[in-house]
Amino acid sequence: MAVIPIDNWHHTGIVVRDLPAAIPRFARYFGIAEWEVRDYNAGNLGDMRYLGKPVEHSFLSATGHNGEIGFELIQPTSGASTYRDTLDNIGEGMHHVLPTICSEQEFAALGGLLANEGVGILQSGIVKGCMKYFYLDTRKLLANTLIKVVCPLRDDFKVITRPDRVVKVDLAKQGPAFLPTGKMLHVGVVCEDRDQVKASLSRLFGMDRWIEFEIESGVTIQDTTFYGETVYHAYDNHVGRKKSLCFELITPRTDKNVYHEFFQQRGEGMHHVFPTICGKQVFDAARPELEKAGMPVIQDGNIGGLMEYFYLDTREYLCGLTMEVVVPLVDDWLSHMFPNPEDASILTGE
Repeated sequence: MAVIPIDNWHHTGIVVRDLPAAIPRFARYFGIAEWEVRDYNAGNLGDMRYLGKPVEHSFLSATGHNGEIGFELIQPTSGASTYRDTLDNIGEGMHHVLPTICSEQEFAALGGLLANEGVGILQSGIVKGCMKYFYLDTRKLLANTLIKVVCPLRDDFKVITRPDRVVKVDLAKQGPAFLPTGKMLHVGVVCEDRDQVKASLSRLFGMDRWIEFEIESGVTIQDTTFYGETVYHAYDNHVGRKKSLCFELITPRTDKNVYHEFFQQRGEGMHHVFPTICGKQVFDAARPELEKAGMPVIQDGNIGGLMEYFYLDTREYLCGLTMEVVVPLVDDWLSHMFPNPEDASILTGE
């Protein structure tokens, strides 16, 4: 049976309340200087459907890329939509990933797979008569993570759907870059049952490359803190990759960690992104500027003296997102943690 094809991790979708305010913050953090803004409404959207019913809605979208990192920022402006429901019921934050641009025929071939998995279409529409988009309702299978699929109807769809305007951000005026953000290494998803989500990703995408961790303070990780206090916590995770698309699936076993906090506040869902591996000097130099901008470290730990990891509280600055940063402590940290180079490539994508 066919699996959902992955051609590229095109972007991660973020629902925001104030698009003009969000653009410069994402621009500075990720080094994205140009944003394509589109105003979607009844004048350019056709066959709009949400929860199986015809609707009429409008929303603003801004897409920006820097190398292998891409974001779509979405602000709903009217009508019923998955964006509006997300804002009203959960708040700002990650909404979807777009790993698939395929033909209508390729999408139709997925009918059996999606039917067997109980995956319907949450929201769909046709943009300017030349491009269909679908949000697959994978919430139950993938811990409230939505998958977006785009089906061009014409070869020149990119020309027809060109942006209404381009917002250019003067990055120099925004201030120095906080940290290097070379590529999107993974999205972290908090799951009630990581094994169930892993199995679903394997069936839907053929995601068959995985590494696993069992994290426990004083056993597999040391010096664990949460909001600046030394704590004990334990959690388990899987990291899986298919081409450029990579998920970290985390199931907390205790409290006093960012995953348990997220689950209590928002339930299952996409919790963080991991765009940064940098040296200790770079990170230490960045911390005062991050703290000044309201982005302190809220959790960290040391794994075997090989590397430290940090979570930055970027939720207010970046509309609900949390950032993960990994700081190697020795040059050969990857080969010590993952003697099999294929396992290391799951984490790094290289």
